[in-house]
Amino acid sequence: MAENGYEWGPLVLHDGKGCPCHGEWVEVHGVLPDQTRVKAEGFADRKHGDWLWANFGKIGVYDDGKTGRAGKIIAYRIRRRNLHKMFHIKIDADQPAPVPEGVE
Repeated sequence: MAENGYEWGPLVLHDGKGCPCHGEWVEVHGVLPDQTRVKAEGFADRKHGDWLWANFGKIGVYDDGKTGRAGKIIAYRIRRRNLHKMFHIKIDADQPAPVPEGVE
């Protein structure tokens, strides 16, 4: 699933205990207080109330100044750079990986 030098990591079920990936570009899957399911992309921010399930349904102020009820992020995945494709690095599966010193 690579696009423009990026690829998505695996979908991770969220535990509701806060933002585990602050500053990363993420795709989040969530649910709103009216049970509407949502999917969105953006930078993860630990200040965003939807990461902490204890905030579910509480009224909060968003970065754009609007108020709303907090939803609940139930799963997320992180977008990562696919560096070997961006820099045209050839990965040869037939070559053995180097073994660190002291490892048998």
